[in-house]
Amino acid sequence: EAVDALTKCIEKAATLDPTRNLHSSKYELNAVNMLADLYITLKKYREAIEVIHHLHARYASTQDPDQVEGDPGGLPLDIAVKYGICHLFERDFTTAESMFTHLFAQDVEVFGDLYLDVADAYIALGDQDREAAAILQQLLGREEFPIEQIWIKFAACHDRLGIYDVAVEYYEKALAHQRSSPDLTVDPELMLQSMQATRKKNSPLEGIALLQEYLPETMCPPIRPYWINTSQKRKDQDSASGQGDGNGKYSKEDGDSDVDELEEDDEDDEDQTRMEMAHDPSLSVDAMENGIRLKLLIEYGHLKKLSGEAEVLCQVGIPIILTSLSQTSFRLSGRVKNPLVEPQDVISESDAQSMGFQVLKSEYLVDITDSKQRESFMGIVMRVAQQIVISRALGEQRYYNLVIDVAQTLTELDKYVAAIELLTDVNTSDKISKPTLRFELRFLALVIALEFKENRMAYECARLNIMEDPHNLGYWNLFSRVIAITGVFSWHQKFLAKLLRDDPESYPAILLAGHQSSAWDIASLTVGELTLAHQKHPNDPLTLFCIGLAFLSASMQRTINDRQHTVAKAFAFLQSYERTRITAPSDITSEIRQVEAWYNIGRAHQQLGLFHLAIPMYERVLRFFETSKQQQREMPPEYLLCRETAYNLSLIYKQRYA
Repeated sequence: EAVDALTKCIEKAATLDPTRNLHSSKYELNAVNMLADLYITLKKYREAIEVIHHLHARYASTQDPDQVEGDPGGLPLDIAVKYGICHLFERDFTTAESMFTHLFAQDVEVFGDLYLDVADAYIALGDQDREAAAILQQLLGREEFPIEQIWIKFAACHDRLGIYDVAVEYYEKALAHQRSSPDLTVDPELMLQSMQATRKKNSPLEGIALLQEYLPETMCPPIRPYWINTSQKRKDQDSASGQGDGNGKYSKEDGDSDVDELEEDDEDDEDQTRMEMAHDPSLSVDAMENGIRLKLLIEYGHLKKLSGEAEVLCQVGIPIILTSLSQTSFRLSGRVKNPLVEPQDVISESDAQSMGFQVLKSEYLVDITDSKQRESFMGIVMRVAQQIVISRALGEQRYYNLVIDVAQTLTELDKYVAAIELLTDVNTSDKISKPTLRFELRFLALVIALEFKENRMAYECARLNIMEDPHNLGYWNLFSRVIAITGVFSWHQKFLAKLLRDDPESYPAILLAGHQSSAWDIASLTVGELTLAHQKHPNDPLTLFCIGLAFLSASMQRTINDRQHTVAKAFAFLQSYERTRITAPSDITSEIRQVEAWYNIGRAHQQLGLFHLAIPMYERVLRFFETSKQQQREMPPEYLLCRETAYNLSLIYKQRYA
């Protein structure tokens, strides 16, 4: 509606002769200025450019019709600057800078507001902070402009540019100005930016000093203790139940009127509660909101860790994370759940018997109903966390970063079991939905478990990957690698059986079950499982190779009935593997794949004692690598089979006394 009204004003003014009616000319200029501002606000830069074009076409000199692209052409400077800003957002820097040149030739004291508009436009682009800082530097020290906002923007530009010394200096100036001004209060968001800049600057003590000097109320109790509302509700419920018992003797006909009266009483109670909250000093305009307070506490923990007190980050992060895990979907949907009272309630849905959570409960959770624990540092953190929806206050990425930082800190403090438990419980919750972030949580838990030889926990972390996405081959490769490292073959037997029961078509599960039977030396089961896998993927060389090895192993058993027939089947599958391996599409060159097939067939001949057939295969492999070395062809180290081949040949020659 505003756009239509301004357009009509411009059209009406355009019908008048500007040389005869000076008032209509100023009227049109003001309308164009307002319309261009509105289009810029709506991010419709092309429409704003067209409006200024039409205006310029009416007022430009007929002797120089090309002035529109590079010269204001006699238009007011503010309209010319808006024209440049629109081109700046269109990434037409040449035209924009030509417009700004006329501005920069003017006095800063007179046109400082336009300087600030141009700087804001450069900042909004996201990658032009250096130009914005250069413009803002001309406004520093000018008392006639909002110096606090200029300092903040100047500091933010240098923060993004990585010049943290200047950023912290001007952040501190802005904080001091806010504290000294009677009309302003210290902005918690600005304090958070200042603390983050000091952490990037690697000056944690400076950030802690800023918080203690300019915003010490961060460490004070939260806005409203939760037990005030709950105690009032309990009193109301008790009184309502007492009235219900006393009125039980009335007839059923009065039921509807009783319900109406109770509803009116509830509305009166709500109005009374609102009145009490309105007069509560803890809910004044100067009170700090719990969402930003939570972020400040987290940043305080990061700074403490950077200064050498890593335990403080755990004291901040773990109560927040455990409290968030207890916030159910009802809480997330806006229906506020009753706050938690007991520390054990925080992890009621978790494994209370796990050793990791026992450590977390005993060290990092407090009983906030106790007066002493309630006023402690961790008590304040828990009270702040319980009064907000943490996943909404922090966001998914910031919440994920907190979990990762806390887990790494617990590992550094030699509490790796608690770190693994924390990561796996966050992963199994609904707090993080992005698959990549969830995998990073599981992978970090897996790395920690393998590093500290926690084989059972490493297996559980790898198993969680399969449960997340049973059709991801990368997860299956990781799972098989983990059980190969940890040697926990017996643990995944039931898991594979259950998975195959639910999804009999799972190719990785069938293949892994075949490998498990092979490890147990049960040839019939191995061949059966691998044959099922071959039926599902007949052109997979890995399946053909595994079936050949299964028949080869079966032929060497004492109880085999037809050894020659089993050997023939083994080499039939191995030859089929060789043909498929060479022709199948792969990122590995065909020559390397051929060398791999030679080596595997030679190894099969060696296993059966057919040395006269194994030696030529091994010699082919060695000749290939010798030729590659003479031709100076680079070979990835994972493809170099010459050492294994030479070792196998040496065993053959020793066995033959050669």
